[in-house]
Amino acid sequence: YMTPTQLTGTIRPLLSGNARVLYGTAPTGNTAAYFDGSTGTYINLGTSTPVNFNLNTSNIFCEAWIYLNTFDSPSNRIIFHEGTGGLNWSFQVNSGRPVIGSWGTVSGVLTAFNFSGSNTTTTSTWTHVAWAYTTTGRPIVYLNGIPELGTPLANYIIGYDSVNNTLIGRNFSPFLNWYIRDMRIIKGGTVPTTSFTPQAAPWAYASVPSYSSGGTNIL
Repeated sequence: YMTPTQLTGTIRPLLSGNARVLYGTAPTGNTAAYFDGSTGTYINLGTSTPVNFNLNTSNIFCEAWIYLNTFDSPSNRIIFHEGTGGLNWSFQVNSGRPVIGSWGTVSGVLTAFNFSGSNTTTTSTWTHVAWAYTTTGRPIVYLNGIPELGTPLANYIIGYDSVNNTLIGRNFSPFLNWYIRDMRIIKGGTVPTTSFTPQAAPWAYASVPSYSSGGTNIL
């Protein structure tokens, strides 16, 4: 979670296209980042500290409240590493269903993996979403605190480090039409594997959720 001052000073310079921060005018009177679905509209957090992820050494846990105006096809990407070469991973909402995906070249072979949750969200409502990658290679997605475990990725995703930009709201055409608020990313620590009750937003800046332990809050 970022206060309005931190949103202005830290996030605003990273906005691309028509992405913008709405102060108290997002749905139900919230402050949130807004993406209108136009091409090139997203947030770029870059590759440097603190978003230099390395799955050899640290788990990753991320949570946020999202409000989808539409379900776009083929997918809505909420956080997405992309680039040329190397391993890439993303968390998506695909037709309302949380999906975690990764792909890249391993031992000269292009490999893809997708894990889709069975629960779905809807448009025009605030929904809590969360996801994690662990150093064991196991992805987890959560919708309103309900976890669903994907198949372990063996040595495929383990060792991934962030050589590509961390992009929020990035998508292939069409781009995502949505709002996101109270997002936090935690690097390291122990991530939850059972159901939890999402904390009510807004969260205190730099706080960590009570359902995970340890780690460093980096956003």
